Amino acid sequence: MNRQALAAFVLPALLAGCGPSDLSSLGTYKAVLRQSDPYFDSSLLVLKYDDVTTGCVTLEGMTARVNGVDVPVNPGGTRTWMSTSLQPVSQCEHPTVSVPHAETLGMSVVIELTVRGETVVVEASGYGKELPTEIELPEGGARVGGTVTLALGEGWQNIGTFSGLFGLVEGHFPGAFLEVVDRSADGRLTVRLPAELPPGRMTIDSSHLEVAPTLIRCEGAPSCETDHAPLAQLSVTVDVAP
Repeated sequence: MNRQALAAFVLPALLAGCGPSDLSSLGTYKAVLRQSDPYFDSSLLVLKYDDVTTGCVTLEGMTARVNGVDVPVNPGGTRTWMSTSLQPVSQCEHPTVSVPHAETLGMSVVIELTVRGETVVVEASGYGKELPTEIELPEGGARVGGTVTLALGEGWQNIGTFSGLFGLVEGHFPGAFLEVVDRSADGRLTVRLPAELPPGRMTIDSSHLEVAPTLIRCEGAPSCETDHAPLAQLSVTVDVAP
């Protein structure tokens, strides 16, 4: 093949490969919800693919919305920096979407990612900042060493354990952990107030409730999954008598 014929064959192929990448450029990929930082308030949706086989892909023009609101994205691509030995180091970053958590566990997050007219939709529950909780008092009210009931709001079904409940009385330090006496099938926790704490206004909270998220919808992607347990918190106050 002479040079002119070779150029006529190779040049169109090279030019075709230089165009903007779309989702098909990733090959078989997964849309994965994973931990972000700060992990209380947000997660990341990552399009994971085999960059060794496909090469490192940049999804130029990628946009995303979470629950109808525009959110930051990273279209992916090769990132290069200088190591401590002053040698260039390169890494392929996969496309990501920043996913702010819903205000409460009872709300799901709906992620819509668009690239060149193609859309991926992922919906999941368990990505909420707060578990709404109300106090139900026994007859005679809350007393030191007695029990109260926490009526948990929607989303409690996704929480495995409530062992980290902590009580702190206003104007007194330190606080103490609460014992979970009973957990009912309708989302109520009976807890025992610490006998070692004085009476007063007590805040009962937990900022490390591990949530088991649930995928509700996966559209436009070959597959979707979650690979972490997001954290939620609850906080209520109660006046405790002697």
